Amino acid sequence: MVACKNFRREAQLMLASLPKKSTLQESPEVVAKVAETLESAFRTELGRNGFPEMKGVACRVVDKASGNDSDVIIATEQCLYPDGGKSVQRIQLAKVGSDWRVLGPADR
Repeated sequence: MVACKNFRREAQLMLASLPKKSTLQESPEVVAKVAETLESAFRTELGRNGFPEMKGVACRVVDKASGNDSDVIIATEQCLYPDGGKSVQRIQLAKVGSDWRVLGPADR
């Protein structure tokens, strides 16, 4: 589960969204610390709540849009649940080498 994420790229994008007068996003140490914190929080949440039950859930990408950087896209995922419920989430994805990695929700 952790392998599908890229905490370093997520940290870079989070720091880049700070006011331009900030130099935090230019510091490799700060990026590394934020990435470490994001991964720790993700692992803690997964440890507390486990992976969501997805039996009978059908999810698909219904739209893709360019992100703020050339290696980032925003995918709109729609999930249909066995009870008839539906969810829609916009997710940031980054191209890392030949693979795509999940960064997190696009609407933070």
